[in-house]
Amino acid sequence: MTKVSVVVPIYNVENYLEECLESVINQTYKNLEIICVEDCSTDNSRVLLENFAQKDSRIKIIYHQTNRGLSAARNSGIDHSSGDYIYFIDSDDWIDDNYIENLVKAALDNNAEIVVNTNAISKYNKFSIAHLENKTYNHIENSFIDATPAIQNIIWNTWTHLWNRNFLNRINARFPEGELIEDIYFQIITYLQIDKIYIIRNAQYHHRFHSKSIMATISKDNAAKQILRIINLAIDYAEEHSINKPISLSIIPQSYKFLKNEKINIQEQKLIERIQEYNKKVTKTNEE
Repeated sequence: MTKVSVVVPIYNVENYLEECLESVINQTYKNLEIICVEDCSTDNSRVLLENFAQKDSRIKIIYHQTNRGLSAARNSGIDHSSGDYIYFIDSDDWIDDNYIENLVKAALDNNAEIVVNTNAISKYNKFSIAHLENKTYNHIENSFIDATPAIQNIIWNTWTHLWNRNFLNRINARFPEGELIEDIYFQIITYLQIDKIYIIRNAQYHHRFHSKSIMATISKDNAAKQILRIINLAIDYAEEHSINKPISLSIIPQSYKFLKNEKINIQEQKLIERIQEYNKKVTKTNEE
C-alpha cells in the first residue's frame, strides 16, 4: 500500500498543535508516517508532541538542536521521509478527515507526480474570512493542467500539494533555508520540471491566520522584497540545473503593485530584465 510521509514543522504552536495532529492521525488514509520536526520550541509544544507520539507509533520526531526555521524543518522532513509521497501541513492548521485519501487517490489513478487540492479556506479565530481558490482554475477539478502557466495562477502554498518523493529527490528540490515565503520558490522549481499537475477540489484544508503567523508579522514592503528575492533564487536554481523552459514575466505577483517604494521598483525592474535575459538563453539553447 502506498505510504505517505506527512511532514509537520513545529515551533511554538502549543495552542494549535493538538487540533493539527488530531486531524492527521484521524485521516481515513492510514498508511502514514508522521514526521514531526521539533524546531526548538520554547513553549509546551514539545511535551504535547511527545505525548502524541506515545499514543501513535506512526509519529516520528526529529529534534533540531538549534532553531533553524520553517524551510529547514521541511527539509529535515524530506530527508527523513520514506514514503512514496510527501505531504506538508503547517502545525497551526488542520485538514478534513479524507483530505490525504483524496490526494493519494488522485495521484495513483492518474499517475501524477504533483496533485493540488484547491479547496482551502482561511480562518481568523473562529471566523472564515477567505477562500483561497484561485479564480483562474475555479471551473477546473479532477483534471491535468499545464504546469508552466500554473506557476503564477495556482495557490502558492505548499500545504495544498501532494508531492512524489522520488520526483523531489530526483530534481534535488529543497526549501531555501533562512528565507521567508519559501513556498513560492519550491513551487517554481518543481513546476518548471514537470509538464502537468493534477487538480482536485475535494476535502478542505483549514488555514489558520493569527497574530503570530509568519505572514502576519511581515510588512507589505518586506514581503514584496522577499518575493522578488525568492524568484531570483528560483532562477538561480533553473540556471544551475539547465532547465530549458521559459519563465513568464507574470510570475511576478501583482499584489504589491500599489506600493510606492523606489527600492522595490528597482528590484522588480532588475528581475524583469533577468527573466528576459534568461528566456533569451533558453530560446537559443532550444534552437541549437
